[in-house]
Amino acid sequence: TKTLVSPDGGVTALLARGAIATYDVTVTNVGTAEATNVTFTDTASIDGTITEGPTSYDIGTLAPAESRSVTVTLGVPLD
Repeated sequence: TKTLVSPDGGVTALLARGAIATYDVTVTNVGTAEATNVTFTDTASIDGTITEGPTSYDIGTLAPAESRSVTVTLGVPLD
């Protein structure tokens, strides 16, 4: 699940050029077995660039139904 967190705490926002968007990403093991060596890689879907933090995340091992969250910060290009 990937959710945009707007500055006012809502889950939707209109992003202007040069704006910074913060996404909370939750990775969940929906299987019935332990998932090992889980990784998450984020790609910008609005022609933005990742401006803070890594673009790949080592989630590790997830038990069935276990979730972990990461935060991604995205900068919207000026042009």
